[in-house]
Amino acid sequence: MLDTSNNEALRAGLTMVKAMGGTVEFSVVIGVGIGYAGLDPALVDDAKARDIVATSWQRHATKLYNRAKKRGDEAPLMISAAATNADAVYLREWGCPVGGEVAVEMRGICHPEFHGASVEAILRWWEAVKVISEEVRHECGQFDAWLKLSPVFKFHHLKQKENDN
Repeated sequence: MLDTSNNEALRAGLTMVKAMGGTVEFSVVIGVGIGYAGLDPALVDDAKARDIVATSWQRHATKLYNRAKKRGDEAPLMISAAATNADAVYLREWGCPVGGEVAVEMRGICHPEFHGASVEAILRWWEAVKVISEEVRHECGQFDAWLKLSPVFKFHHLKQKENDN
């Protein structure tokens, strides 16, 4: 796992994003390999792939959260994400089916209210995202997955107000 604690460029970038009232988001694309869990590749459609990856994500994120809570962490992280169908397209010689491999993109945001607003809190969140992503990648039988961290220059949480009906 990459040690982000000494990455000054990342810290400087996060400081700039925070100064602008922003935060960060992640995106990870995970394929559901041919023959995943003994399934016939023809049975792994978009809905099945989304269910496989989203269920795996929820399980691993919950496990990480519960472990932190049991340790007594002051602010255990629950890494929420949205699942969207995707197709991973790469060289056929590397085993890519015609038209691409069924995949799922998981995306989430480091919410300042739930995950903390400091650079240290964002780095802690990013480490948790990497752990969960790696566990889901492994569980889905993938050789690799694409994980990125991107700045969100402005973030506004839309939520119900007290007298909102």
